[in-house]
Amino acid sequence: FHAYAGMAYFAGATSKIRVNSCIAILPLQHPTVTAKALSTIDWMSGGRVTVTFAVGWDEEEFNQLGVPFHERGKITDEYVAAIIELWTKESPEFDGKYVSFKNVAFEPKPVQKPHIPIWFGGDADAVLKRAAKYASGWMPFLTKPEMIGQRIEFIKSQPEYDGRALEV
Repeated sequence: FHAYAGMAYFAGATSKIRVNSCIAILPLQHPTVTAKALSTIDWMSGGRVTVTFAVGWDEEEFNQLGVPFHERGKITDEYVAAIIELWTKESPEFDGKYVSFKNVAFEPKPVQKPHIPIWFGGDADAVLKRAAKYASGWMPFLTKPEMIGQRIEFIKSQPEYDGRALEV
């Protein structure tokens, strides 16, 4: 299923549960479209959205869409920053290698402040560093249960981690 379509369906069919993408491959869709979809679901559900992004692993998916597979980590970093800009600023502006915008109106903003909770899924150090910089949660994939505490400590040891609560 498409993550955001599924989230919208479940949010509309319920009134209390939180919905989460459980995993959305971020670099495969323009961040403005992603930000709008998630913000709309959050607004229409009364603030019940969490999103879990990942960079992807299937090179053929990227080839089909013309997205450079070996740049997916850098694309993800830039897209997350752009999405947060759209969600949190009244006059969002962003100038990056993969996406740029200015003089745009972006509404609705998410209900949740400062923005929709962002999680990252995966086990690589790069994922955990990204979680340290941007996320309020981490979704392990193949990490053995006995290693989860150590991996959480790795996240918290990163210079970008600011001490915010981190869910797993």
